[in-house]
Amino acid sequence: MSYFEEKFFGPRAELVDRFIANYFKKRIRDEAPGVLRLKEAVEYSVLAGGKRFRPVLAMLVSEALGKKNSFILPYASAVEFIHTYSLIHDDLPCMDDDDFRRGKPTNHKVFGEATALLAGDSLLTESSYIVANSYKKIPRLAVAAIGELANSAGVVGMVGGQSIDMYAKRESLDLSELEHLHKLKTGELIKVAALGSAILCGANAKKQKEIGTYATKLGMAFQVKDDILDFDPTKPETGSFPSLIGLPKAREYLSHLTRGAERAIKSWGPKAQMLRHLVEYNENRVK
Repeated sequence: MSYFEEKFFGPRAELVDRFIANYFKKRIRDEAPGVLRLKEAVEYSVLAGGKRFRPVLAMLVSEALGKKNSFILPYASAVEFIHTYSLIHDDLPCMDDDDFRRGKPTNHKVFGEATALLAGDSLLTESSYIVANSYKKIPRLAVAAIGELANSAGVVGMVGGQSIDMYAKRESLDLSELEHLHKLKTGELIKVAALGSAILCGANAKKQKEIGTYATKLGMAFQVKDDILDFDPTKPETGSFPSLIGLPKAREYLSHLTRGAERAIKSWGPKAQMLRHLVEYNENRVK
């Protein structure tokens, strides 16, 4: 574990874990057997661990803008709800048909396809509720954040990217097409983690544009890094950056994106140092 993971990333991820666990403990009180089973399915996936990259990003943006973690945790969790819903649905037989995720049986393998579908639906709808309910005192900003969240998760964002992925012939994609796919499927939710946080923190239009650029480049860098880590030259996966442009060029592209993200928030000064550390962490992570 790197110093950044141990001292900065890990503690924030743990805050997210605790917040989400407490949230659903208080939120779902119906003891009807069907609801209890659904709650179990929701918690099975949303509390299964993972990097918590997106909510931690939201927290680092809020810190750079002078807000406490407690302020942004509901929004950060909303982003993680959407990410988890997308994983549950992606694993279904009608999509990627995966049996395992993070070393555990996928949701539908444990609870059945119907309950897994409802668990994903629950998390998606809960993402809007938690933002609307948690930021009642700043309704204009809450509406703006919910709008960005829905836009990034929907047909012009993550869901659109998934649809492109389903119908694309990976081996025939060129670089611009692969970038477009991942900009939507992976990048949009990373972008909105940062942008929605900035909106709720009252950032002006200039700062919103800068953090949007930063997060767009970070989102693509995150995908390129994943592709590099997953690359096996003996079994090259079609449709990944290393398989398309070669491993050395993929590493160069990762460095280019990382430096671009850092430049985007240059004017933010020392308060954004943790955001700079985050892109460096992504560039150097080993898993």
